[in-house]
Amino acid sequence: MPRRRPPPPLILAPLLFAACGGGEAEPWQAPLTEVTAAPTEGTWTSEAALAVAADPDAVGVDADHHVVVVAGGVTYALEQGALVPRPLYAEAGEPEVLGAARAVAPKAATGAWLATDAGLFSVDRHFVTRSPMSEVASDVGAVAEVAAGPLAGLWLVSQGVLHHATDALDALSVPGLGQVSHFAVSADGAFLVAAQGATVRVLEPGDGGLVARDPSLALGTVHGLAGAPGAVWLATSTGLYKTDGAGFTRYTFGQASAPEVTQVAVDPATGGVWAAAGGSLYYVQGNLLKRHGGAAGERGLVVDQLGDLYSMASGALIYRGTGATDGTAVTFGDVVPWIEARCSACHSNQTSDFRDYDVFITRAEDALARVRSGDMPRCAGSVRCPTEEALAPADYAVLEQWIRDGMPQ
Repeated sequence: MPRRRPPPPLILAPLLFAACGGGEAEPWQAPLTEVTAAPTEGTWTSEAALAVAADPDAVGVDADHHVVVVAGGVTYALEQGALVPRPLYAEAGEPEVLGAARAVAPKAATGAWLATDAGLFSVDRHFVTRSPMSEVASDVGAVAEVAAGPLAGLWLVSQGVLHHATDALDALSVPGLGQVSHFAVSADGAFLVAAQGATVRVLEPGDGGLVARDPSLALGTVHGLAGAPGAVWLATSTGLYKTDGAGFTRYTFGQASAPEVTQVAVDPATGGVWAAAGGSLYYVQGNLLKRHGGAAGERGLVVDQLGDLYSMASGALIYRGTGATDGTAVTFGDVVPWIEARCSACHSNQTSDFRDYDVFITRAEDALARVRSGDMPRCAGSVRCPTEEALAPADYAVLEQWIRDGMPQ
């Protein structure tokens, strides 16, 4: 029986509902380019199957890019290699089961959203609760939240209708949009891509509301979408596509015709993209293309804060490591020389000395993400270094291994 707690304060404005619009999308012949370079071969640093009590239904990450998975009606958070249950708290009259899970997505601030056929749920550090949004959106198929930009706010699909919320939840009336099963918003909140089967629409702010545009491209059936900085990626039956809202790029991976792509996920730190196709996993970052083994018959694909991959299989969560570590156990004493060499020029003041264990453990994962993205360490004048001067994975392996080991003192 789910445990109960005092009801949270209701901070939403009155919930509104508007009919979904019909009409035609704006015609648009989107430019299409192709990347035909053949990928190099890549290898995993480690692989493992984490047993789950039931077949997983949905997998995603929270706001800190830690993995969250739902299996057998139970929500689990991955903490230091172990799946820890998050109990469901239900108020009087609320569902006492999650229902069938469809999607997990990070919140803008902290925690994660969970979309199920019983409504929208919130996952935090300690428990799972049903969102008041569920009073309007009782059956949620997809969810995303964006922190900034013209499309900032909470987005979800309920019974095929796209909804948006800032203070209140509204069903969107957008001419030419129609029913939606998949969607993703660019990370900067500039535009949104929505899909149903082989129908794709690009939504952008216009005079008086959102405008839906039809790219007029034979993209094939859309299997998944993922938002990235300034872009949305599409996994379709005719290949992997990227759009910046103005045009589309297709990746053929050096083949005569692009393979069907069933899953796509974005690395939160680097912006690199992983795609599952033909029993392989492909990594795309700029002009870098790599092919790795794995992913045959697996479902779902997410990337955590370390750049590692997770997917769902029967009774298991599959893990694949991408770091440059060798598994050698390290302590904070091993990390301090690295901090002194790479960080202390700017981060050794009296209020924020990274050589202090209690200070650094609260910033370690963010520090690693910024190092992986090339944002840190900075060059002279505290400006971002040129791309060619960014640290390679081997240069920060000791920091990554320490975090993987649970940040021991």
